[in-house]
Amino acid sequence: MIPRSESRTMKRSWTRLLSLTLCLGLAAVAVPSSAEDIDVYSGVNGNTDMPNVLLILDNSANWTSNIPAADCYYKEKNAAGVYVNTTDGPKASNPGQEQGKKMAIEKCALYNLINQLPVKAGFATNADAMYRVGFMLLNESPYNGAYPRRDFIELTTDNKALLKAQIKALSIGDDK
Repeated sequence: MIPRSESRTMKRSWTRLLSLTLCLGLAAVAVPSSAEDIDVYSGVNGNTDMPNVLLILDNSANWTSNIPAADCYYKEKNAAGVYVNTTDGPKASNPGQEQGKKMAIEKCALYNLINQLPVKAGFATNADAMYRVGFMLLNESPYNGAYPRRDFIELTTDNKALLKAQIKALSIGDDK
């Protein structure tokens, strides 16, 4: 006959072993995420999750440095559906002048990229996303790292307008 204290110990051991086996079994059958980094380039399968696209802006101290480049402007679709330059762009005068600075080039590039990323055709306005997009800014010296300026958001037709407005609102004084 097994002493009572030893019987309890064996019972606890078997209970722990059974619990561990059950947890491992559940973990083994959990459905893995099927989105891959390559989905950004190869297209998204309807059975997979949308890829996340993180855009990181260099807003370091040299963000306000002069750059020998022509002024840049945001592109919008014209009546024919073709993207053309507008007269709207980063701020051209002081205080907080952006044109002629590295910041202006980054803002124009990011705005125009978001504007031209595709959405699925033939879907309702808020069900047409192919990507989730977010962007980060670097911390100002002496702090290392970066912080999310815009969390991941599904890139729908409506959200494109929201992201473009947030990009336009970036400013030299507030976002470095």
